[in-house]
Amino acid sequence: MVNIITGQDISRTEAASFIATLNQIKKHHIGYCATNRDQVLKDMNDNLTDIPFEASFVGAQIDGRLIGLIGCDVGMDDQSAEIWGPFVDPSYNIDLALTMWDQLQQIIPVEFKYIGIFPHVENELAHEFAAKIHSKQGENQIILTYQQERLTTVDKYKEFVLSQQDKRNFINLHNKMFPNTYYNGQEILERIDDTKQVFVVKDLRKIIGYVYAEAEPTFGNGSIDFIAIDPAYRGQGHGKNLLKVAPQWLFSFTEIEQIELCVSADKQAAIELYRPVGFKIKHELYYYSKED
Repeated sequence: MVNIITGQDISRTEAASFIATLNQIKKHHIGYCATNRDQVLKDMNDNLTDIPFEASFVGAQIDGRLIGLIGCDVGMDDQSAEIWGPFVDPSYNIDLALTMWDQLQQIIPVEFKYIGIFPHVENELAHEFAAKIHSKQGENQIILTYQQERLTTVDKYKEFVLSQQDKRNFINLHNKMFPNTYYNGQEILERIDDTKQVFVVKDLRKIIGYVYAEAEPTFGNGSIDFIAIDPAYRGQGHGKNLLKVAPQWLFSFTEIEQIELCVSADKQAAIELYRPVGFKIKHELYYYSKED
């Protein structure tokens, strides 16, 4: 008999292993989650801050073995949720996912105004789940990867690092280019440290483009989270320069073997910018959202 349990009765390590194992398979993959157990565990500890794992996840067991899991990264300020899952053992179907979802809604102490679901295009169960809870499909997303052997070096790449006097200029450009995204310009500045950096290109004293990158040396990964060029300066090679600078910095961490970048599937011009530099398509993901 299937036993539905909350995160209070699930080991975080067991949950992270379950997610990572299924997330390595395209037909079970969820874009919000990593494919490495330790990375998933770190994300649980670092990202699930408004509502912790114990109060934001529901699982299903048979004879003490985990066969299903669903949870959410909740933003209390805007009552939003990124759905981690549903992850369901291949022997079970959508009914288990919906049962866990019903239980999850009962334990979460907030009524969601916005829900995001981010499955691989081959994840049929997640697509069915999104339809069942009346989510709408948005823009498809492409995940590209970059391997170290593709690296092209840039002379004096450290000269591209964002300076103190340019921070206000950066905030204005980022908030203009990405007005409704998960980090505003000030939040990016607050994140900068030894493993998170902004690189810029300028026309005289004006920032005309930038890239924000994060290194995860412990897990051998790096990511480019944002890249933008002021529309008036596009087509002049600035984007390609930034896509050489950021990887060179990321691969200065000897542990990093791969860099990832996410872009809307309909932005073919951007994809054609990334591919000649060395990025290759790894995943295509659907994005679903629900607003109440």
